[in-house]
Amino acid sequence: MEKLTIALAAGFGALARYALTALPAGDALTLVAINAVGCLLIGAKPSPAWWSTGFLGGFTSFSTYMLISFTDRSALYLFASAVICVAAWFAGDAIRRRTC
Repeated sequence: MEKLTIALAAGFGALARYALTALPAGDALTLVAINAVGCLLIGAKPSPAWWSTGFLGGFTSFSTYMLISFTDRSALYLFASAVICVAAWFAGDAIRRRTC
C-alpha cells in the first residue's frame, strides 16, 4: 500500500510541476525555482516517504533540468542549478534541525 501511496503522490507532484511550467512565465528559471523549493522542503521535512520521495520527487525534475542543460548547452545553468538546489536542501535541513 505504501508504494501505491508514493506513486500517487509522485503523480500529483508531477502535475503540480507541469502546471507551474505551463504558465506563460514558465521557463528555465521556473524549473530552478521548483527544484530549489523542492530541495528546501525535502531538507526541512524528509518524511513521510509519500511526501519526500513521492510528491516532492515528482515535483522536482532532474530529467527536465538535464534536458534544458543539454539543449541550451549552458554550463552556467547546470552549475547554478546544482549549487542553488544543494544550498536549498542544506537550508531546509537547518530549519528542520532548529525546529526539532
